[in-house]
Amino acid sequence: MHNKGRGGWMGDRMIFSLVPKDVTGFVYDGVIKNAYDSPIAARVTKRKDTLWRYKWDVEGAASVNAGKLSLTYSALLNTKSGKVTVNGILHGGDNVISGEGRCKVVK
Repeated sequence: MHNKGRGGWMGDRMIFSLVPKDVTGFVYDGVIKNAYDSPIAARVTKRKDTLWRYKWDVEGAASVNAGKLSLTYSALLNTKSGKVTVNGILHGGDNVISGEGRCKVVK
């Protein structure tokens, strides 16, 4: 992942899982590891044959100077091109959370 925002909360590596026939998936990165220590379910919506929207919330991510934080993320994953874009909201803050990257399929 390439962080395009300011203020952090975007890891340099993210893992997305997808079960297309069930329209379900999981997501995992450093922020999720900090809050839960394991992947979490994402709400997945099929936008087109090769385009999937993920949405997930992270409650209780630890911050050195702000305590526990609440964040909401969304991602668009193109399974044909491998491109992923991620945007996030830090509730109660003005951080700009944004990033993009390329995925590779691992089975």
